[in-house]
Amino acid sequence: MKQTISGSHPRPHGRLGERLLSDTLTARGFWNAVDDPTAIRRLAKLVDFVIVDLEHGNRDLSRTCQMIFGVWASSSEVLIRLSSTQDPLVQTFLDLGVSSFLLPQVRSAEEVAEFVKRTRWAPLGQRGVHPRADHTTVGQDGYISIFPLIETRESLEALEHILSCDGVTGCYFGAYDLAQDLGVSRNSDEMARIFNEVRQVVASMKKTLIFMPSDSTPAASGAYAHFEKHVVGIDTELLIDGLSSVLRNRE
Repeated sequence: MKQTISGSHPRPHGRLGERLLSDTLTARGFWNAVDDPTAIRRLAKLVDFVIVDLEHGNRDLSRTCQMIFGVWASSSEVLIRLSSTQDPLVQTFLDLGVSSFLLPQVRSAEEVAEFVKRTRWAPLGQRGVHPRADHTTVGQDGYISIFPLIETRESLEALEHILSCDGVTGCYFGAYDLAQDLGVSRNSDEMARIFNEVRQVVASMKKTLIFMPSDSTPAASGAYAHFEKHVVGIDTELLIDGLSSVLRNRE
């Protein structure tokens, strides 16, 4: 079911789509770095979800909104990785109709719980009611999906507490920063072991785990082999790979 906000922009209603939250269906997505609404609209048609990144890069709010509308126009889901759990744009995105957030650099369950309050209507939270925003979800706090990134030593140690926070749908396994924080190689057997442990905890708590696997991972045939909720890459890198492949085929 779709709703329309801001004129002709369709927005997926409710929590993240059936494929991403299902225990059995696959879901594929990519990180958005390409700053072109037309390109993102066409690319998003090929996947189930797109992660628009605000932690890295220098995209302004106007351009970010164009990316969001481009993804919605393709009928895919949008996840926003905020700059931090204190990102001042949370209310703006909620008013726009965004309902799924990734939280970077999380270090405690308390930090996540405080963020959840910012997405909840009073008296359970601090979210304001905008007179011109979509009001069909007023009072329906459960439609917001929140995915803390497990990318610090502290978040790894507090994994179960973080996943137990009211409003948390699942988590994203941030292999790059986590490997850096732990002092191990991202493509090592140790990281594969850690990933498998995280996956088991997430599954036991009936949550959703999202991850971007690496083709060079030694354990690609093991822990990562049957992972069905994953990011296939960053759009800029995928386009470069595609062009490189075309050029090789024409040599």
